[in-house]
Amino acid sequence: AGLRTTERLLRKETGTDEAEEDETEEDDSLDALLAQAGNDESDILAEIIENLKNNLNLDAKFIRLKEFLFNRRWADRGCIVFSQYYETAAYFAQMLSTDPLVGGREIPVYAGESKAGIWTNGEWRNVERKILKDRAKQGDFPIFFGTDAASEGLNLQYYLSTLINLDSPWSPT
Repeated sequence: AGLRTTERLLRKETGTDEAEEDETEEDDSLDALLAQAGNDESDILAEIIENLKNNLNLDAKFIRLKEFLFNRRWADRGCIVFSQYYETAAYFAQMLSTDPLVGGREIPVYAGESKAGIWTNGEWRNVERKILKDRAKQGDFPIFFGTDAASEGLNLQYYLSTLINLDSPWSPT
């Protein structure tokens, strides 16, 4: 999530528009952005990106998430994984969707309407929030990621009985 956020900041700093980003492979566009880095801010962002890229497999929060979901068997009881930041929820859902412990199951992300969807084996597809909610109530998802959009009115606690808050906001809602 930090890597994606930093990449987005670097794109703004180098003036790269999002249409160009969609037309190229992610690694290629990142390499081009790093080559364009020239002022102090973009040089610092480039350094942060390199450090994050070199340590992706050391994400302590992701390791701890997997411990609760699988070693402590929270996924067996159904678990809502909450983050107030979309990038964090989407990143963890994507990473989890490729993990052998998940076994190809769908990992939903309930977020703002245009950002709601499902990760399956590292592949994303947009899905309407109502469909995600209905399927969660049918027990289709043992793991359900949500952002602030999921903080009110879903009433999924009867179907997903555990909760992991990835960032513990200062002002709980």
